[in-house]
Amino acid sequence: MPVDPAESRRYGVPVVKEDLGDGQLRITGLIEKPKPADAPSPYAAIGGYVITPGIVDELREQTRRWYEHKTGEVYLTDAINAYASTRAVYGQVIQGRWYDTGNPADYLVAQMAFALAHPEYGPVLRGLVRELDDDRADSSVDATSMP
Repeated sequence: MPVDPAESRRYGVPVVKEDLGDGQLRITGLIEKPKPADAPSPYAAIGGYVITPGIVDELREQTRRWYEHKTGEVYLTDAINAYASTRAVYGQVIQGRWYDTGNPADYLVAQMAFALAHPEYGPVLRGLVRELDDDRADSSVDATSMP
């Protein structure tokens, strides 16, 4: 997804080798949570991956090495980078609304947006919001009319 450069330190950012048109990108790797000045592209890898057998093999190799040394973690980003160093890897820019769930506030926004779009829960929530807004408006009127 396109991302505000100031937000790059929250995401893996793809290194774009070539824009192939129609949102398809050839990438040569991912930089995990770069500083905005170091972000290699204006995109965020948002976690929707189609993993090929070659990347699974890279993950197996990382896991094997981890059992030998038991330091750090096994990262999908590292497997993609290793694979992309010798083979083609592609990304697809997604059009539409994307909700980050990486912190409590964004998670609540995602839940609320989903619920509002639901045919059963949406009307209930919209009614609750109107009711709360009316209560707030009534409270502010009462507060301003007090001597």
